[in-house]
This record gives sequence, C-alpha cells and structure tokens, in this order.
Amino acid sequence: MLPAVSIAVVLQLSNLSGAPASVVSSAQAEVVRVYAAAGVSMEWASEAPAANVRSIHVVLVPLESGDLRRVGDTVMGAAVWTPLGSGLAYVFYRRVEEHATLHNAPPERVLAGAVVHELGHLLGTRGHSPTGVMRACWRDSEFRKAAAGVLGFSARDIAILHAVMENNPRP
Repeated sequence: MLPAVSIAVVLQLSNLSGAPASVVSSAQAEVVRVYAAAGVSMEWASEAPAANVRSIHVVLVPLESGDLRRVGDTVMGAAVWTPLGSGLAYVFYRRVEEHATLHNAPPERVLAGAVVHELGHLLGTRGHSPTGVMRACWRDSEFRKAAAGVLGFSARDIAILHAVMENNPRP
C-alpha cells in the first residue's frame, strides 16, 4: 500500500439528479476507498470546509448540457474550474445508469468510477490515460473492473497525483 499524501481533500456533494440516497452513499464510500488505494485521503463533508482546506464540489445532475451533448462519445461527467479557482466535478447520472445497465454493473460502482475520474482531472491527472479509471472512454473491461470494485488509477496516474498534490498544497 502506498503512503497517504499528507494533503487531504474534502468533498461536498449536491445530488440534483434524483439518484437514490443508497446508491450515492455507496458510491461515496467507494470513492474514498479508490483514492485511499492510490494513497490520497478523501473525506465527504456536509458543510463547507474552512477556506484553507483543499475542497472540491461534486454535483450530480441528470444529463449533460451544452456542447457536451454534441460530442461523439457519451461522457459521464465533466470537471471545471470556476473563475475563483474552485473545482467542480459534474456527473451525469442518467448516463451512469445507462452504462451500468448496458454493462451489467452496479450503478453505485459506475457512479463512483465517474466521480473518481472527474476528481482525478481536478487533482492533477488533467489528461486521459490508456488504462485505468482515467481512460477517456471506458471499454467493457473498465466497467467489469468497476463492477468488481477493482477499477483504479494506473501507476503513472498515481505518481502524477502525488507529485501535483505534494507540490501544490491547494488546487
């Protein structure tokens, strides 16, 4: 197991999608587990963290909007920075449900994978990888790994996460 990066990340969640609370709760636990396996400490908070704490807001919405509706590949989320420097990870819950059904995977595991992926963009792996949770377009193999609870970061992406977080105390 990798040593945890000394900088923890506090996550806040807004479920605007109508996703069932049990699915969301299981996904939150899986997000924490996947990042812990990569050596990064995550914590979900119900209230806004202090200003000196690294935090990201995760927003579950029903569907993508704007230009994302016109991309060739179906996306399950998007990561953006606000003009004030806050990270926002959007996850499109109906896309998560569609992929979970199509690939016979538990929706909470697919949701967790989508959240992990978008957070990865905000925490340092800004691009995509040929393998693992940061793959741009998941294949059936990624969905099978997600269903089994073994979809995670590649060794390359873990090294990038650690380097960025250690050298940049706040996103």
